[in-house]
Amino acid sequence: MKKIAIRMLVVALCLTMGMFAVGCGTDNETPAGDSDVETENVSGTITISLIESNKPGMTPLIEDFEKAYPDIKVEAEFISDLNAYYSQLPTRMAAGNGPDLVYMIPGSASPCGVARFAEAGYLLDLSDQPWVSDMYEPTKPIMMYDDAVVAKDIGFTPLADMLYNKDYFEANNLEIPETFDELVALCKQIRALDDGVTPISWGAGDPAVNHNDVASMSVNTVFSANPDWLQDRKDGKTTFATTEGWRTTLTQLQELIEIGAFSPGAAGVNFSQMSAEFGNGQTAMAFTAGVMAGMA
Repeated sequence: MKKIAIRMLVVALCLTMGMFAVGCGTDNETPAGDSDVETENVSGTITISLIESNKPGMTPLIEDFEKAYPDIKVEAEFISDLNAYYSQLPTRMAAGNGPDLVYMIPGSASPCGVARFAEAGYLLDLSDQPWVSDMYEPTKPIMMYDDAVVAKDIGFTPLADMLYNKDYFEANNLEIPETFDELVALCKQIRALDDGVTPISWGAGDPAVNHNDVASMSVNTVFSANPDWLQDRKDGKTTFATTEGWRTTLTQLQELIEIGAFSPGAAGVNFSQMSAEFGNGQTAMAFTAGVMAGMA
């Protein structure tokens, strides 16, 4: 039986899309997925580090994987939230005791960003893997470093959706907004009810929530006008400061803040607290990743 020497399996999960950066080598450093690796005759242990909110979905996936590959053991740990994850993982990787499979964010903005980990030498070059030809071209660059593919996307989900409490909306005859102006009017309407319910929960204490929410707002102000804006920014053809759409996005956000659309103290609210606010009815809506639609 061939023994796999796990080198580095790295997960990158972007809230625009689920992403894995995966690399697994045999003892002669052949990447997993190459034709000479007999996957039915391998054994070993894979360690994986994720956040607690991933647990409901990952647990049955791991169980199914271990049934399909009974000689491979998956040891999973689930860290409480993103802030704790961001503070712990880079330190562990630098010390050489990080897990094989890691939850990450594509690009370089996050402490657990794909580019940052690749620059530090933690990730494998996956450019020769058979799935590379099927990667989604618009987002492929944020899965790469020095022209090498170091991450694999595993699916797509909107960066952020406006989730709403259906029962609350029905009880108060509230209409689902279709434009930003309608959203502003709705937030004012909810405030006017004076029933202790805040219009929107936004976990602004969590960088990932801020990234995803603002990027989602920019779809109508930036990317509707220039779908290639990210590539233009990468090529040095534009900047955030010179793009009117980004100023519009931030102006809209400021307007929501000024009308009291968000929970009190939202700047210090993390993802778990945001989920709790929405789940227990303190807020009528929650602005977060679509994959969390079942969190309440």
